[in-house]
Amino acid sequence: MIETNKLWNTTLEKEIASRLIYKHNKLIESAHRLSLQEQRVLLLMISLINGDDEDFKSYVFDVKEFAKMMGYKGQSIYSEVKKVTKKLITRVLEIEDLENRRLLQISWVSSAEYIEENGSVEISFDPKLKPYLLKLKERYTKYSLLHVIRLRSAYSVRIYELLKQVELFKERSFLLVDLRKLLGIKEDEYKLYADFRRKVLEHSIKEINEKTDLRLSYETEKKGRGVNKIKFFINSKEEKQKALPEPEAISNKQLYEELIKKFNQHPSQAREYLKKYPECQIEENLKHVERRVRAGEINDIGAYTRKAITDDIKDQLSIFDIERVQTRQHELEKKEEERLAAEYQNYKDQEIDRLKRSYSDELLAQMEKEAEARAIEKHGRGIGLKMMAKLELRSKIAEENNLLSLEEWIEEQQKH
Repeated sequence: MIETNKLWNTTLEKEIASRLIYKHNKLIESAHRLSLQEQRVLLLMISLINGDDEDFKSYVFDVKEFAKMMGYKGQSIYSEVKKVTKKLITRVLEIEDLENRRLLQISWVSSAEYIEENGSVEISFDPKLKPYLLKLKERYTKYSLLHVIRLRSAYSVRIYELLKQVELFKERSFLLVDLRKLLGIKEDEYKLYADFRRKVLEHSIKEINEKTDLRLSYETEKKGRGVNKIKFFINSKEEKQKALPEPEAISNKQLYEELIKKFNQHPSQAREYLKKYPECQIEENLKHVERRVRAGEINDIGAYTRKAITDDIKDQLSIFDIERVQTRQHELEKKEEERLAAEYQNYKDQEIDRLKRSYSDELLAQMEKEAEARAIEKHGRGIGLKMMAKLELRSKIAEENNLLSLEEWIEEQQKH
């Protein structure tokens, strides 16, 4: 076996830190078992993918460079890497599509060709993996290759991925039997919970806390005398998140960003929700989703969020909750009315100013006299006559040119 060198090259670290992993959440949620070496080769290959490509390419890496990245030393590098790629070709991954009642059985790698002349290997992915690794717009998890490549346990890599996926929720629960399945642990392995806790759970958490951007802790829940459920608590060591670009038409930027960053919705989908559904409804739908995610009842956050919003799924409300929601709805409606009224006034002022500039000086002088006369007739010759006359003039220009009323303008905006 090749040995692992504990020294970490700073130059290599910078190179690896620039590489990112993008995986569809269905890949992360699939139950599979890979050795540490298999995980590392696979992660390196995924980091070479250009996510905007329409199709997979052949991905080539130098075996010696790979050995350096992994910190390997020894005489059997080529034979070891060949064993790893051979295993990856035989490893079967199962991806379930519950919505469409489909199950895909597929190998991680379709081929690996070694070029002895330059000491490289060319690896290809099966085309059916394209929806899970290419052009990902929603329901995916992104993380740095650097955070996982130094992990020394395959279980650490899997636990990191499963919790990185829900990092913003701060916690996630698993039934013990489900977690074992996701980690690829066989029934005859770590049969005693004490062994599982010591060799898998605590070892992985310690390593993740030391080497990655997450800090984890956990607590257990018992059913009868045995542990039934494990709840993880997730804290990020890199709290600062890059702000998303703010589309002009979004009235609630915070809810918009939460839909994208926390609930795995595409920006266009988030905009559609905010346009189509009341904000208070969306907020209640998201509370329902978050509660179920924290309880470990939801795996595909993006898909369930979409269903919760479109089908208006929410937790049962008490009479006090209903009153609170109604109050919140009235506040939001009032806020929206005020926003639309301000935008309409801006539209109207700009149109009137434009039309006014098109009038001749003689016509404009005549209209100003008539406007002053109407103002005197309505309000007398008191303070503010000039302002009243100005408003009369602008009102007359709007009337003569059939400018849209507030109701007509709102109707036009909704069409777009």
